[in-house]
Amino acid sequence: MLVPAPAPALEQELALELELAFEQELELELELELELELELELELALELELEFEPDFQCLGW
Repeated sequence: MLVPAPAPALEQELALELELAFEQELELELELELELELELELELALELELEFEPDFQCLGW
């Protein structure tokens, strides 16, 4: 069965919606990537803080 081609205005609207959805998906992926980078930086900072935290009991304080 043949499906009629969408009207040019509808086709253009659908193309714009698809483009917008794609851009939103890219933005979400970038946000997620930034969140993961920040989480890794925080974990590293905490590890470094624990690693280099002075042991005040050893210093006799």
